[in-house]
Amino acid sequence: MRKKPVFIFNGLLESGKTSLIEEVLEAGMFEGIGTILLICCEKGPKKYNEQLMEDNYVEIEYILKEAEFTADKVSELYKKHRPDAVFVEYNGMWKCETIYNMQWKDNLAIAQTLIAVNCMTYDVYFKNMKMIFSEQFKRADTVIFNRCTENMNQASMRRIVKSLSLGAEVVFKKPDGEMYDTMDQLPFDLDAGLIDIDNMDFGIWYLDLMENTERYEGKEVKIRGYLQKAARNNPDRCFVIGRKAMTCCENDVQTLGLVCVCQDKTPEFTEGQWAEVTAQVHGHQPKGEDRPFPLLYVDEFKITDDADPSYVTFN
Repeated sequence: MRKKPVFIFNGLLESGKTSLIEEVLEAGMFEGIGTILLICCEKGPKKYNEQLMEDNYVEIEYILKEAEFTADKVSELYKKHRPDAVFVEYNGMWKCETIYNMQWKDNLAIAQTLIAVNCMTYDVYFKNMKMIFSEQFKRADTVIFNRCTENMNQASMRRIVKSLSLGAEVVFKKPDGEMYDTMDQLPFDLDAGLIDIDNMDFGIWYLDLMENTERYEGKEVKIRGYLQKAARNNPDRCFVIGRKAMTCCENDVQTLGLVCVCQDKTPEFTEGQWAEVTAQVHGHQPKGEDRPFPLLYVDEFKITDDADPSYVTFN
């Protein structure tokens, strides 16, 4: 039996979730799908356009307490309306686990998560609620930054999202609703004969490499990082070099690692030692994967001191 799709619209109050739902309906993205059950988990200042809801066969219900957002309650509403799809305008202050760990009934299944962010309040909110943003971004398929102006650091916002969900689409919209055509500005020269990655730029380079592996094909790079054994690869010819990245706080540290392939035998080192590696980048696409991942073919290797700072960021 075909699953009935559930679309999650998440974000803090006044982030633009209601407007986002109206926009996707106005754009005809769900035209012909049938009845839509819209479950609202908060009452924001913007009210839904009643005519738009009627024209798109949208039935609105409210669950305003997190403790009441359960599989049984959703099932009750599903049986009441028998929709062909479910929208959830989720409360951004509720735990993500409440909805993502829920055992859905009635053959419902989460199909997509869209996150709305208000750029006018983003800096203040992110500084004080980093874990909330982190949990939302990790699960995002699309993140829409609303009310963005040209003087805002769009590149930094985008990298933070990509560091948590590499495959997420990131969209920036102007105060009038028009979308920006954003190009990420890189702090290094892609056309240089040797791309020497500064310690401060490792995180930015890593994200761009993972997202755009093909544009680094055959290029020579020099990086510094700490070393690990390549347990799952050929340990006689491979090792891993990487850095630790702290996206929002010490509880959210992740390792950015890259597999290095040696021409002959893996050099001797102790795990945790730091090294400087010069290597050529070549993409490798395993069967069944939709994108290649980079391998570094080592030309030069030398043990070096720890980098300062030891943690990387994405700014």
